[in-house]
Order: sequence, then structure tokens, then C-alpha cells
Amino acid sequence: LTWSTSDLTRISGNGTFRLDSTTEDIQTEIRLNYRSTDGAFQFTPGVIARWIDQDFEWDFFGPGPATDDRLSLGIYGEGLIRITPKLNVVAGLRYQREAQDRDGILALNTPDTLSNPTTIDFDESFDAILPRISVDYDVTDGVNIGFIAARGITPGGFSFVRPANGEGRSDGVTPFALPEYDSETRWVYEAFLRSSFLDNRVELTANIFYTDFDGLQLLERVEFAPDLFGSVVRNAESGETYGLELALNANVTSWLDVSGSLGLV
Repeated sequence: LTWSTSDLTRISGNGTFRLDSTTEDIQTEIRLNYRSTDGAFQFTPGVIARWIDQDFEWDFFGPGPATDDRLSLGIYGEGLIRITPKLNVVAGLRYQREAQDRDGILALNTPDTLSNPTTIDFDESFDAILPRISVDYDVTDGVNIGFIAARGITPGGFSFVRPANGEGRSDGVTPFALPEYDSETRWVYEAFLRSSFLDNRVELTANIFYTDFDGLQLLERVEFAPDLFGSVVRNAESGETYGLELALNANVTSWLDVSGSLGLV
């Protein structure tokens, strides 16, 4: 169990933005480990939880208090099976859930928005089942190859932006917009090589990876006010990334190590 608390004040250089926040962060994890006497089977179930409570008082274009409560919960199990002395399989399954409760107000330092602030009322939860499997094989004592497939999630949320003039309410007030965005899920596939040579004085590693996104979260640059820009998160329908990584480490002498790496995305 870990617990922390912090107080933070941020003030912009020109004094137009001030943020006072208090954060309380509590994390805990319960995990069990089982290992067979011969080491051919291992199993680790567990539960991990985190609660973050934040209180804000900001003056960003105008005054506005807010609260942000987030509770995340993960229930997981992972097992290792040694098929042969050289072949291992690791499989796991995780249920992940995040609940967000955000409340507050947003207002500009103008008569219309100070008397008619925009209300923040966001109470949503996001969950997913996340499987993972990996297989690795010792080709020789110094060469290991393998493959990993895993699913991941980034929870959704909301951004805030000041719409352009003419996009306000029927009463003439132009409020902040609070566009919401959905969770991003992804499948990650990776093939890898781990090797060592010359009495472990030279190590070579290689990774080839591919990621398939559903609801890819992207930052879009927007203009909050004249000559004042920020970012809003949007969801793309899908996306993908792929690439490779190479790394070499060599112990040339007792006093000289040489290393290098190359990445392509």
C-alpha cells in the first residue's frame, strides 16, 4: 500500500493562468505466487487498485473550481508453462476498469460567461478484457527468440475548448465546449531476438513490432482565443504503427564498452 499527497501552484509567465491543486494518490496490490517444485509451472493471480482524488481552483481566462476522482481496478492472472527445457509459454488475462468522476465550472473573465459558466459533469467508466501471450525458445545457450501478442487500452475522457464566436447558445453566451473522446484499444505484436557471443562480451538484440489501433487517440491543435492555442483529443477510427529496433553492446576491453542502437518506426 502506498499513499501520497501533494499541493501544486502553477502561474503562467504573463499571469493570465493560475492553477492551485491538491492531489491524494492511494495505490495497493495483492499478488500471490505459485511455483511447482520442478519450476515447470508458475501462476500469479492478483488485484491492483489505484484511487486519485484531485481538487482544483483555477483562474484560466476566469475562475473555476473543479474536482477529479479516478478509480482504476485491475484483476489479473498469468501463468508460465515450460513445455520443454528450451520452450516456454506465458499466458495471461486481465480485466481493467477505470471510473472517472469530474465536476466543476469553466468561465471567462467576461460578464456573459461569469454569470453563465459552463458546467463540467463527467461521470463515465471504461473497461476491457486484456489477454496476453508470449512464446520464447532457446535456439542455443546464447540465442533466444520469441513472439508476444498483447491487448491494451487507454481510457477515454474529455477536452475543453472555447468555440469560435457565433457558436454559442441561443441567449448569446458562447460557452466552453467539452468534446468527449472514447477509449483507445490496441493489439501489439512483437517478434524478438536476444543473443550473446564471445563469452557474453557481445550482446545483440532485435525487435520487430506491429500495433493495430481501434479508436486511436490523436491530439488536434485548436485556437482557444485569439493567438492562444491548445490541444484537444480526437478519436480516429483506426490506425497502425510498425517498426524495428536493433541494439548492440560490446565489451571490447576491461576499460572500454561500445554500444549502439537503431530504431525505425
